Amino acid sequence: MTTQTLTVTTAWQQISDGTQTKSVQVLSGVIQMVDSDSAPSTSAAGHVISGWVSVTPPTKAWVRATGSQSASVAVS
Repeated sequence: MTTQTLTVTTAWQQISDGTQTKSVQVLSGVIQMVDSDSAPSTSAAGHVISGWVSVTPPTKAWVRATGSQSASVAVS
């Protein structure tokens, strides 16, 4: 497992496919996270996260930055 640093915008971005456990740390900004089989709608609300979270199977996690900003996220 390698750690990736992602810049997350206000568009939903998939960070897990439901087959592996992932550790997610918000390095800067605040994100929203949802569990969905496909990209959520632009109006979908998610869990607000500003620290650490673990994503476990079968969760298919999608994230986006809150507001009109971007966020930096480490995923491993």
